[in-house]
Amino acid sequence: MTESKWVWFRFDGTTPSEKTKYFAVMMKGGPHGYDESLGVIKWHGPWRKYVFDPHVMTIYEQDCLRDIAAFLDELMQGRKKIGAGFDQEPLLMYSGTGTTWKRPPPLLETEK
Repeated sequence: MTESKWVWFRFDGTTPSEKTKYFAVMMKGGPHGYDESLGVIKWHGPWRKYVFDPHVMTIYEQDCLRDIAAFLDELMQGRKKIGAGFDQEPLLMYSGTGTTWKRPPPLLETEK
């Protein structure tokens, strides 16, 4: 995936059961001058896929939607490649600058 002009994806943790990951979809430089959340990417069990759940009162154009769809495709390809252990792998976060995944910084003692 090439770098998106409009959005980036922030790893926000796992579900309470720690079975699946979820991500915030962030708008780059929103109208107030800072990045704003557009919605959440999360696992949808009935469809057995990651889905985009947009916040109310958000709008999208085709390039933004393509970038979100490409990220969903990458998540599903990773899940299929690794199999059932995908969500038990060490947590990774998407940098939003292409297909670069990296490990998040270690937690501080106060965050554990």
